[in-house]
Amino acid sequence: MKIATSVSAGLVSAALTLSVMPPAGAAPSGDDSTTLQLSVPASTPAGADVTATAILQGAAGGIPDAPVTLFRGRPDDDVPDTQVAAASTDAEGVATLTADGDRSSAYSSYYARFDGDDTRAAAVSDAQRTQNEGVAASTTTTLEAAASTKLRRPITLTATVAGAGEPAAIGVVRFEQQSGSDWAKVADVTVTGAGTATTSVVITSARTVLRARYLGVGGYGESTSAPHAVSASRQTTTATLTAPSKVVDEQRAQLSAQVRTEFGALPGAKVSFQHYKDGRWTTFSQARTSSSGVAKASPRPRRTYWFRIKVASSTWQSGDTSAKVRVRNVPPGKVIKRLAGSPKPRSLPAQSRASGSGANAKVSKISAKTWKSMKGRSWRSGCPVGRSSLRVVKVNYWGFDGYRHRGEIVVHKAIGAKTARLFTDLYTNKVSIRAMYRVDRFGYSSRVRGANDYASMAADNTSAFNCRNVVGRPGVRSPHAYGRAIDINPFENPYLAAGDGWVPNAWWRTRAAGTYAWTKSSHLVPRIMKRNGFRWTYGLADGHHFDG
Repeated sequence: MKIATSVSAGLVSAALTLSVMPPAGAAPSGDDSTTLQLSVPASTPAGADVTATAILQGAAGGIPDAPVTLFRGRPDDDVPDTQVAAASTDAEGVATLTADGDRSSAYSSYYARFDGDDTRAAAVSDAQRTQNEGVAASTTTTLEAAASTKLRRPITLTATVAGAGEPAAIGVVRFEQQSGSDWAKVADVTVTGAGTATTSVVITSARTVLRARYLGVGGYGESTSAPHAVSASRQTTTATLTAPSKVVDEQRAQLSAQVRTEFGALPGAKVSFQHYKDGRWTTFSQARTSSSGVAKASPRPRRTYWFRIKVASSTWQSGDTSAKVRVRNVPPGKVIKRLAGSPKPRSLPAQSRASGSGANAKVSKISAKTWKSMKGRSWRSGCPVGRSSLRVVKVNYWGFDGYRHRGEIVVHKAIGAKTARLFTDLYTNKVSIRAMYRVDRFGYSSRVRGANDYASMAADNTSAFNCRNVVGRPGVRSPHAYGRAIDINPFENPYLAAGDGWVPNAWWRTRAAGTYAWTKSSHLVPRIMKRNGFRWTYGLADGHHFDG
């Protein structure tokens, strides 16, 4: 008998290969062929003999007066067998063989043999087994399982039970797990004909001790395997972030997190979506992964950000941080590029991004904070209008950078509403405005005896109220001192000042471009101003100036 053993996926299987002997009970074909059949009782009472019946047949039927020998053992293995009885067949080819009962094991196998003669071929019967009542065969149980695995993963347990030198083909194996000083049942499994039982168990702790216990049945005694320890480590988590390379400002960026372990998608994992802001990573959203291991977030990034995800660890899986992904914020509007050869205005910090939809123009009274900034700059004692007569208009506009920004301008309260309508119209027609800061931002200028309009124009700042003199004409009060005049994009639409020439530059004096620079009353901005009640009073001589 040979045992062929193979190992696959942590399981041990045994295949029994029987060879050498010809099929039991068979002989060469022809007139001299014989067959031999044996029967024994299923069980033998304690102290009783074993009575076996052998039937020897040839081509013509039963063979009489033929010697038949009874052996304890199996004809198909290499183990020496014991002759226990002999008898001759009767007239019908039947021999009754009686042997002493076997008390050495719970089960005994027997076979009969006819050695042949000059005219008839030899024959050997199949082995037959009887249970020896009152004799419990000792058994051995071994347990095969992986020595290591990952937490929350199943492993296969295979128990092999042997008794009296052969597989115990009946009974139940109880698989158990150690719990403190006790053992808890995992599963009861019936053994197969090969004496094996198999089940699986999910490992939930870093160290788990298991064993297999054969419960014993039908002449087989109980036996228990040696304890088998299984060590388990946390599953390894991998976090991957998918994001668009760019997103239009104020639109949502669709971020998708995929979380997996080495065994597949990880559902229910806590995912933190983060962006890199002000020198550190900040969490802006959290979500749990779906059954497919996916979590999503839809931020509205108002600038270019690096994004990443962090997955929290648990008792059975590790945490992970994804690679960072850059999402570029791009403007929703047209970017105005400086024309070749044109001068460059002074830089101003970009105003805050727009709030609300459309122009979202709001007219309000001058706050204490704003008035404090205006006093001594754009307003001083002796000005023709005071705080109560002025209003601040806050409105969204299209910047030269293509983004929507929010600016503010101070005007007389009498034109506050139509100023709001005007800038709404400019916004709707996507007229580009470089900046719209209150002119007090630029400080006081003794040249104009008010807020520094030279600096405001040099920075291409759109403004209105400024209690000052006319640029280039000392002592002459400007229309802006009454809050009824508005200057739009002064750098690209310059002013011819007495004594100063073209301010802030002469390059743009005869040039028109896009929606932001004009030279004719038929151009877009002068037409918009006119229909909203503002005059292009001085034409090209003061291209940026409109009176309301």
